[in-house]
Amino acid sequence: MATRLTDREMEDLVEAHGNDVMKVCFVYLGRYGLADDAFQDTFLKVFEKWDSFRGMSNARAWILQIARNTCLDQLRTAWFRKSTEYDDEIWAEEGAGEASDHVNLQTGLEDRETEASLLRAVVSLPYRYREVLLLKAWFEMENREIASLLRITESTVRSRFKRARDRLTGMQRGGLSI
Repeated sequence: MATRLTDREMEDLVEAHGNDVMKVCFVYLGRYGLADDAFQDTFLKVFEKWDSFRGMSNARAWILQIARNTCLDQLRTAWFRKSTEYDDEIWAEEGAGEASDHVNLQTGLEDRETEASLLRAVVSLPYRYREVLLLKAWFEMENREIASLLRITESTVRSRFKRARDRLTGMQRGGLSI
């Protein structure tokens, strides 16, 4: 008998993993509007496919893999390949990316600015560096987990991470504030 998620369980998954999924989607797609669509598609797929989750990995890794595949599917579409102009801002909606507990409004705005600047820098990286950086630095995954997820070797993970870090450092020295 298939195990279905209750509404409450689904809400718990979105609450627990929603920020991570949104970051994955944004880093892959580069625009808030596109990332929001992929975010929704990801959790729809999680809901529909929950009975196929076998617990061989943790739920977070499984959901992030779905998010990654959803973004890759979107990147492969003819519409995406032909489309070159987007006017979305990184945090288009009021409050998106905002820390939930602001003691000082100025500090909160500075934090958002810094995070937006960092995300712009990460999004400007080549795709192969972006995904490794995201998984290693933001989600603190081990090299072997990343290698398994991306179906590459651990040495390739290490190499891509170093190159991504070097490029970000170069951007910072080149005048991009990150």
